[in-house]
Amino acid sequence: MGTPSRHMVIGALATLGLTCVGPTVSAQGSPASALGLHKSRVRTDSPVLRTLIRNASERSQTFRALVAAIDATDGLVYLRVGTCGRVRACLLHRLTVAGPHRVLNVIVDAQHHDLALTAAIGHELQHALEVLGDARNRTDLDIFAFYKIHGFEVRGVIETRAAIAAGEAVREEVRRSMAQRPSVN
Repeated sequence: MGTPSRHMVIGALATLGLTCVGPTVSAQGSPASALGLHKSRVRTDSPVLRTLIRNASERSQTFRALVAAIDATDGLVYLRVGTCGRVRACLLHRLTVAGPHRVLNVIVDAQHHDLALTAAIGHELQHALEVLGDARNRTDLDIFAFYKIHGFEVRGVIETRAAIAAGEAVREEVRRSMAQRPSVN
């Protein structure tokens, strides 16, 4: 199966109100996922983060689309518990190439498991997708240059409109889902 064109990706995510430069596919459409063999490229060894990712994927179409889009790249995104200063989650601007994969790390302050944390994870997955969506991004300096061109500073943090929109969309979709059917954890 070929990689979707950039225009297909932008069109698909535009329907979600997001912009992105990376490829996307439907996780439900892949034969491996239909057989339960789908191994996501969004990974964590934290049981807490695994539960948050599962719940967000069940409750938010935007979150599912972000994971599916990352799954369609050559990247691996590891979510790790830690602190990022005054934000709940952050994409480290460090890129490691390991064989055919570009590896990124997202640090998540998982002390309080709330809607804001779920939105922050969605926000950072959009940032990871922005980096992975451009195959020319292969080093830490490439990430720096990418955000110098595509980002803007908000209170000392580099942001993109797409990441802000992704976080807000995840927050709203999860909030609506929780109001309709509360979690049974």
